[in-house]
Order: sequence, then C-alpha cells, then structure tokens
Amino acid sequence: VAFSIGKDTYWMLLDPGRVSIIHGRTWIIWLAIAALLSLAGAALIAEVINRPLRKLSQATNRIREGDFAGTRLDEQVPTAEIRDVNVGFNQMATALQQAYAGLEGKVKEKTAHLAQQNERLEALYDVAQMSGQTDQSLETLAHSFAAKLARIARADASAVRLAAEDGERL
Repeated sequence: VAFSIGKDTYWMLLDPGRVSIIHGRTWIIWLAIAALLSLAGAALIAEVINRPLRKLSQATNRIREGDFAGTRLDEQVPTAEIRDVNVGFNQMATALQQAYAGLEGKVKEKTAHLAQQNERLEALYDVAQMSGQTDQSLETLAHSFAAKLARIARADASAVRLAAEDGERL
C-alpha cells in the first residue's frame, strides 16, 4: 500500500500470511448484513420523507374542507427543505383564512344590503298598489298606509293625519 505525506511517498508492506481470503459462507453473511443495513436505512429515509408529506396531505385536505383552524404544520423539523415547505404552507393557509373571512364578511354585508333594498321595493310596491285602489274609503287607505309605514320603519305604531288644503282636518 502506498501513501504520501507532503512530498514524501511511503510504502507499507503487509504480511500475506495474516490476510486471508473470505470464503463462501462468510461472503453470504456479509452480504446479508449489508442488505439488512441498506433496507433499514432506506426505511428510515422513507419514513423521514413520507411522514411530513402525509401531514402536508392531511392539512391540504382539511383546508379543502374549509377547516383552517387545524392546519398548522410543524416549522421546527430537522430537514431544511421540509421546514421551508411547512413555513410556506402555513403562510399560505393563513392568507387563505384571512381572504375567506374577508369574503364571508363582504357577502354578509351585501346580503343584508340587498335584503334591505328588497324590503324597500316591496313597501314601495305595496304603497303604489294601495294608492291605486279607488274602491276603499279614505279612512281605510289611511289605516293601511299607517300599518305599512310602521312595518317599513320597524316601529310599533304609526299615525296618519289627514288634512285638507286649507289646513282643516278631514
């Protein structure tokens, strides 16, 4: 065996009597040990990669179902690549949750506004329809108008005072 230290080369001579050739059964034992160690290492590496991927998949499914609360992934994992993926996923989940909450608020606001507009249109239609009825007495129309006005204003009661053009009460 040759080796160098600095610019100097050295040789080491081994006694051939002390080195033996490995025969049949010994080779099989060493190969079996190497194969078992390789399989154990592969299983360990697969578990180190598959566990975080499984958690990422589960968190993705929860977000798809609208559950933003339980989707945080561990950002303190030893593998840098998985840590980066988890950090990015957590940031994305937070942004989605905030966007979703903002949209829910806007939808509720618009729905309330549309309901109020619809209620006003119904009231206007009712009043217009009522004013076109000529077969009812003025008193009946006034009572109907007062009831509709109370409903529109969400008041317990309302009153209508009828007066002639000269200010006299009718």
